[in-house]
Amino acid sequence: METFDCSGWIHITLSDHSNVVFIKSTHCEDHVPYCPIDIPEEVVQYVQINLKLTPTQVSKHHQLWTEILKKHPKLSFTGKSIYHLWSQLSSCTWKRDEDEVQSAQLLLEEFQMSSPDRLYTVEPIPIEEGEGITVIVFVLPEILHQWGGCLHELQLDSAWNTNGAQSFHASWHITIYRSGLPLGYLLIQSNIGELGAKELFLSCFISYINNNWHLQIIFTLTDKDWLEINAFLAIIPGAKHQICYWHAIQAIKMHLSILQHAPAPYNVKVAKAEFSWIDKSFILVHQSSDMVHTCTPTV
Repeated sequence: METFDCSGWIHITLSDHSNVVFIKSTHCEDHVPYCPIDIPEEVVQYVQINLKLTPTQVSKHHQLWTEILKKHPKLSFTGKSIYHLWSQLSSCTWKRDEDEVQSAQLLLEEFQMSSPDRLYTVEPIPIEEGEGITVIVFVLPEILHQWGGCLHELQLDSAWNTNGAQSFHASWHITIYRSGLPLGYLLIQSNIGELGAKELFLSCFISYINNNWHLQIIFTLTDKDWLEINAFLAIIPGAKHQICYWHAIQAIKMHLSILQHAPAPYNVKVAKAEFSWIDKSFILVHQSSDMVHTCTPTV
């Protein structure tokens, strides 16, 4: 915010014996006129009738913010205010109740029934909930019907504590023509602290989708989360499990960034047993120098 050396003061005088308040203001220099940042009514109406457009600009697509810039090249409001407005107005299309869980359950009940204006429906998965835990889990049957027969890789992406309810949510998806395609979702809300049942619910979901849709999974992919890895290994033991490249690099960087933390000595036999393509003559530089140093006779 821009400030000015205007010697401005506000004096407020109160009295215990009167309901009258005396206010005196002093201002010695004029400021730059106030610039209103409210969104014009015509822009509000435009956003309201174009909620299907995304609020941020995407290349080669006429999105909401791009169209507003065309109509109003000189703006007094920002893209963030448009996003906030779009978020408020669009919530009426999916929000069914003030309670997040109740709203999600009501919305899923609606989408269990097919409709001409819907491309996809949902199929809830029955999972027994524990005390203090609420679980919502479902798959998208249309996608599984279309792609399940040629599906050989199953990917899991998850997040925790990214919303107001501090819940855990996971999505199973595949990559088709270099684009992610969701197969199903798992949402867990717990008021007992640690999500001890996370691995159990993940296993139930993987087992359901693998058995009921007869998938021929060869590869599985997750973040560096042992609960997710264990769930895949338990239900689909024959599949080769892989870790997300980004998470693998982050784990290596974190390990290497620890000061004064030397790694375990390199063992050629162990490495060769794990990776047959490793050259037997390969030795780390610092270990080879240590061996030369220890073998050098002292005078």
